[in-house]
Amino acid sequence: MTDCCSISCEAPVSPQRRDCPQCGAVCKAVGHVTVLHQVRRPWEQSLQVEPYYFCSSADCDLVYFNAEGARFVREQVRQPVGQKQTGKARLLCYCFGVSLGDWLQDRGVREFVIAQTKAGACACETRNPSGRCCLGDFPKLA
Repeated sequence: MTDCCSISCEAPVSPQRRDCPQCGAVCKAVGHVTVLHQVRRPWEQSLQVEPYYFCSSADCDLVYFNAEGARFVREQVRQPVGQKQTGKARLLCYCFGVSLGDWLQDRGVREFVIAQTKAGACACETRNPSGRCCLGDFPKLA
């Protein structure tokens, strides 16, 4: 896609993956802008521009960390992290407020999100805690 979900949501840092220091899950790099928009009271934090990593494991309280030891847990981010939740209220699309329950009730909601993404109306880099396209958070149909 030629929109916010093609390249801009990918964190331009290296290495792209690192193990979570708390749970050991493999975590993907996330851009500074994402962390800046997700952390509570960012002006009180010493947010370095260096690579941060996002832990999506539902069993882990850690959300962001970096190689220098900075860590941010669930209570330190602005909104619930859908990737860390398991119920129907968990968000799949942060740009349009689509929950798992919404998708289970109306599978067509994903088509709406796809259309809006193609139109450039999404803001995944700042709204989605992973910094990546929300479409990847929709369950895969078997």
